[in-house]
Amino acid sequence: MSALPDPVTTEKPTKKLLFIFFIMWFGIFFNASLSAYMLPTIIKEVNDDPRIIGYLLALNPLFGIIAQPLIGLLSDHIWTPVGRRAFFIIIAAPVIAICLVLMPAAAVLWQLFILVLFFEMCHDIVMGADNPLIADLIAPQYRMFTNGLILFGSQLGAIFMLYVGMGIIVEKYGDQALMNFGAGVQILFVMIPAFFLGEKKVEKLDRPKLTVKRYFNDIWQNTPLRRLSLTNLYFACFDNLIKAFLILFVTMDLGADKSEFGKRWFLQNVIAFVLSIPVGIFIEKKIPKNIAISIGLAFEIVACVVALFADDIDDLYLIAFFFGTGFVIKNTTFKPFISEFMPKDIIGQLTGAINIFYGVGRTLVTVAGGWIVYWAGGNYRVLFFFAIAAGLAGIVNTLRVKDERFAQRKAQLQ
Repeated sequence: MSALPDPVTTEKPTKKLLFIFFIMWFGIFFNASLSAYMLPTIIKEVNDDPRIIGYLLALNPLFGIIAQPLIGLLSDHIWTPVGRRAFFIIIAAPVIAICLVLMPAAAVLWQLFILVLFFEMCHDIVMGADNPLIADLIAPQYRMFTNGLILFGSQLGAIFMLYVGMGIIVEKYGDQALMNFGAGVQILFVMIPAFFLGEKKVEKLDRPKLTVKRYFNDIWQNTPLRRLSLTNLYFACFDNLIKAFLILFVTMDLGADKSEFGKRWFLQNVIAFVLSIPVGIFIEKKIPKNIAISIGLAFEIVACVVALFADDIDDLYLIAFFFGTGFVIKNTTFKPFISEFMPKDIIGQLTGAINIFYGVGRTLVTVAGGWIVYWAGGNYRVLFFFAIAAGLAGIVNTLRVKDERFAQRKAQLQ
């Protein structure tokens, strides 16, 4: 298998398509942030055992292991009037909206479990759409810019949720009002735009019959994809040890409330919002992607070190600064980089397989995180030690993957 297979398209993306990507990921990440920062507190109101919180939060990555690979594989082989990837987004988005509306009213654990289960399953389907859509619809030389634009929209959505949603709507009108608002965002900004993505059928290549063995060999025998899949595992451990429990670290260990958290933590989204497109353009031209990803992880590790010594809610500004800077560098770069190594006819399959690594990492650390906090007597700060270790492993592994397209361009200029 060639390290750099032919892309699906070499055409420049239209302004319409870029706008659709922007508004869709505004809506997707509004609700991703709502899930990350509101869901732990909603669960805590029903049951404050950190182990139970960890188990319920682990439903998100658990379905990432199941739903994203399945949908990725199916979407490679179906065609509908609205496309192939868009079809699943259009089905999942209304389910997410219904779950958001019902969650705050759940009075007992089993009710909340069912709602969280359906929410996370559909949320994983929608969240996993960006990588195959970028690979399907965007030529390689425009992917860094497009992913930067997606990150620009996603951070604007996260900023809006944190500062307006948690900082104003929750403070004045309560949790239910924010969840209702999030449901409306899911319909208007995610489901409806998905009808207009304009997907095209992809030429099928002659391949042997797909088996379980070949499913994994397609990724494992491709050295860059294998190494980047392991990097995705380390990303999962790093990201979720922070994000899944950050709101509880702030409220329990720093003694702040949800409104104070939202008004400070939104800074990391502002930084990512401002830097996303310039960083994407700069890295595409000036820095090998494996180096850029490692630099991003280094910034996020510094954020964890600051968190270990934080003793005041205002320290969250500094944590947000380093985490936001690292986040935008790492996340703008990773998906365009990994998409360069994917054969065009099995992008959904390979994306799903890669997401298994992320889902396994998220599931393990989310469940383990709850137990670690339980053993630590309710101290959420201890999780940052484990996050630092995962970040360092990610740097070591990422540096082993060569940015071949960057090397080719550099050689042409000499």
